Amino acid sequence: EARATTREVHAASALMVAEALRGVETRARKRKRDLAAQAGVAIPGLPFDVAVSIVEKHLPDPADLAVLRAVSRGMRDAVDATGRKVEEFEGWTAARRGYLSSLKCQRRRGRLSDEDEGLLCAAAARTGDIEAVKALRAENFPSDWRTCAFAAKRGELEVLKWARERGCPWDERTCAFAAKRGELEVLKWAR
Repeated sequence: EARATTREVHAASALMVAEALRGVETRARKRKRDLAAQAGVAIPGLPFDVAVSIVEKHLPDPADLAVLRAVSRGMRDAVDATGRKVEEFEGWTAARRGYLSSLKCQRRRGRLSDEDEGLLCAAAARTGDIEAVKALRAENFPSDWRTCAFAAKRGELEVLKWARERGCPWDERTCAFAAKRGELEVLKWAR
């Protein structure tokens, strides 16, 4: 019989499509292949040692390292190559080291007491991040003597001036911290 059945027509059509697509790479396949190739790359196009040095220099906070490790295998390897431990620091220790992300994480989890919320401004002041201090104050986070003392200790005069202009309290510890670290400009201004 010369006439083809519907089943034969569909089978022939499917075979032609399959043959046509065999050499064609679809966008989804290409994206999947590209992502698989980059899974072990920390930052595409950037040598691994440069990525490691960026992580070491610009991400001191262990909370940031923990987030970065979750991005990709390449970023996990870059964080691991720094030799730094991903660990959690509690309130006072995190603030003294300027680990603002760690403190924010603790706050989100409800592990930061009302009294310790002032540590957020202190940590931002310690790193000299005046924009973070401004943002925290705009959200009504308290600033206390630690904000001024930590800014003075690190020689962050701009942060110290900004905090004092807005009534942030300070005491003898501000000058003591500045003196201990040899921050002469801060001492001159604070006297």
